[in-house]
Amino acid sequence: MSDTAQLQTHHEAANQQEQNSQLPHNSNLENTREGILVLSILFHANIKSLIQLQSYTTYQN
Repeated sequence: MSDTAQLQTHHEAANQQEQNSQLPHNSNLENTREGILVLSILFHANIKSLIQLQSYTTYQN
C-alpha cells in the first residue's frame, strides 16, 4: 500500500469517526476517537522519519 493510499485510508477513517462523534455520547466512541488521534500522530511521525531516513541513505550513497 502506497503512502498516499494509507493517508487516504486514514483520512476516511477520521471522517467516519467525525460523523460518529455526532451520535449520542458514548465512552467507547470517545476512546476510539482518541485512539485514532494518537495513531494518526504516530503514523505521520513514522512516515516523516522514513522520508528523512530515505533522504539520508540516498545522500550517503
